[in-house]
Amino acid sequence: MKKLVINAAMFALFAGLVPSAVVRGDGAAAPATDEPHKIALIDMARVFKQYKKFEALREDLKGELTKSEDRFKAMAEVIKKETVELKGFKEGSEEYARVEKSLLTHTSQTDAFRKSQQRELIRKEAQIYKQIYLEVSDAVEKYATHFHITLVLRFSAEDLGTEQNPEDVMRGLNRQVVYYRPSEDITNAICEFLNRKYQRMTAAPAADGAGGGAARQ
Repeated sequence: MKKLVINAAMFALFAGLVPSAVVRGDGAAAPATDEPHKIALIDMARVFKQYKKFEALREDLKGELTKSEDRFKAMAEVIKKETVELKGFKEGSEEYARVEKSLLTHTSQTDAFRKSQQRELIRKEAQIYKQIYLEVSDAVEKYATHFHITLVLRFSAEDLGTEQNPEDVMRGLNRQVVYYRPSEDITNAICEFLNRKYQRMTAAPAADGAGGGAARQ
């Protein structure tokens, strides 16, 4: 008799008569969660473009780059000056040897400075992207938890019909998302949340008197 009960439950399950139940080992039907899966989409490229904090951090980095370039130009001017000066001395003379030694030292220092600044720039830029990505991920998690969204996927909202570059067209053809409803795109909501939060942080006076700049860290 017990075997018949199990078979009947399994038949009902696969026939679609018990869609919200799970058959347990004892033949009884255990109710499964009836909350449907909800999927949302986010255009990360657009978030990075519209998030004011990302723009501010990039501007700060540009300022550092400008200072670095100014210093590099000053070092290059010294090398240029010594190169001209070296031509005015006879090769093998004491003055020639002195200027040549100085020129080699400055050239080596300038090259080392340029390489170190390039590495530092790449490191700082990567850190900015990492910081912003983590902030966006945290915002998405809060949003998804609040609205009971079970999965958030990255996608591109750019209109393929306006693309002219063949490479861009081919990339567009490889998009994972072929169709979506506008209501499933949470990009604007996330951007508004992040910008409101950043605006409050920069507007509020910092406790250490550092002002809005401290809020960017």
